[in-house]
Amino acid sequence: MSHSQQNEWTPIMETKVPIGAPQEATNSKLFSPLTIKNTTFHNRIVVSPMCMYSSKDGMFDSQFHMAHYGSFAIRGPGLMFIEASGVLPEGRISPEDMGIWSPAHRDAFIPIIELCHKTGVKIGIQLAHAGRKASTYSMFRQGTSAAKQGVDDEHGGWTPNGPSSIPWNEHFRVPHEMSEEEIAKAVAAFGQSAKWADEVGFDVIELHGAHGYLINSFLSPLSNHRTDKYGGSFENRIRFLLEILESVQQNWPKDKPLFVRISASEWHNNPDEESWDLDQSIKLAAILKDKGVDLIDCSSGGNTPTQTFKPANPEDIKLVDAPAPEGSEGTTINHHTFGSLQAAKQDAEKIKNPMVMFQLPFAAAVKEKVGILTGAVGFITHPYQMESIIRSNKADLVFMAREFLRDPNLVYNAADQLGVKVQWLRQHERGQYM
Repeated sequence: MSHSQQNEWTPIMETKVPIGAPQEATNSKLFSPLTIKNTTFHNRIVVSPMCMYSSKDGMFDSQFHMAHYGSFAIRGPGLMFIEASGVLPEGRISPEDMGIWSPAHRDAFIPIIELCHKTGVKIGIQLAHAGRKASTYSMFRQGTSAAKQGVDDEHGGWTPNGPSSIPWNEHFRVPHEMSEEEIAKAVAAFGQSAKWADEVGFDVIELHGAHGYLINSFLSPLSNHRTDKYGGSFENRIRFLLEILESVQQNWPKDKPLFVRISASEWHNNPDEESWDLDQSIKLAAILKDKGVDLIDCSSGGNTPTQTFKPANPEDIKLVDAPAPEGSEGTTINHHTFGSLQAAKQDAEKIKNPMVMFQLPFAAAVKEKVGILTGAVGFITHPYQMESIIRSNKADLVFMAREFLRDPNLVYNAADQLGVKVQWLRQHERGQYM
């Protein structure tokens, strides 16, 4: 490289200290690093996969998606996920969903991956197949996320696939029961998409095995009524996921992290019907750990319209105590006073929403029983809730979704409220102080 090339100026220069990483010693566990295999996340905050329903033919859009994901990439989460991306065209939730089923789809991600690597933010992609919940209208085209209607062929829809010919509800299209040849095609597609994800530079893959999509629908006896080797017993129902995992591992480097998102419970409200539950999730997580999965992202629900979510036991989500101040906590710099862990805890205790952190006990149980890293997700709304999750060792990463939509500066603001001085993007540095 020539001297002129070494000194060439670009708006986003590769940083020595990742954006969002602490600049000094801190008491905060949320802003501590986590290393999985050869990848180090500089804090425990994750931009969770969030469907934007804004793709044309499954492509990453150079305007909307670059602006959307770029707003997080320059503000310092430890890890940012690209939304659920269909491994096949028919694996999209809606005709507007993201995909990675061709080299063209792979290459469209290059700009956002390059941006993340310059700012020190690790970037992952969630590989998905919507299964029987495919070919539905996006929430802002027709209906809502809770009451979608199937898109007919005339309007760009298609016949969805599933383990059995059982629709999610009467408003969804009736799925085609997959043959073993079609199952093999889907398994191979996950592997090929993983290969493309590696080639283009993604740091992490997450397999979407939750929320009633294809993998989840094979796991659950509510949606899987097959009588062949993919249905019936627990061992048969998890076979599809294990075959996908093997296909992905053949195409994804062993030194790169591999996550799996699960619905740890279906919250099915009919005790007379067998459904997927936490005990089966723990059993599955142990198998996935033995087969080389690094982290279980513990969500819940989504596979049955009869689900009834319930608050967590208050003792299971109780905020842990904060230590005495250290570093920048409570100090004033240029007329700006940093917060502290103790003050943040007091502020978080004012929140009275009974559903706060309602899925955290799932992550805690899987972590305790299996000894695998877990991610906590769902109704986490305050920096000290995030801090407490990591400090109490109930999960290892905190996946944040809607909070990032409300506040793209979530990492900066969480650091400020917890009293942690973090690296800012140089163009934003003047915003730190008065």
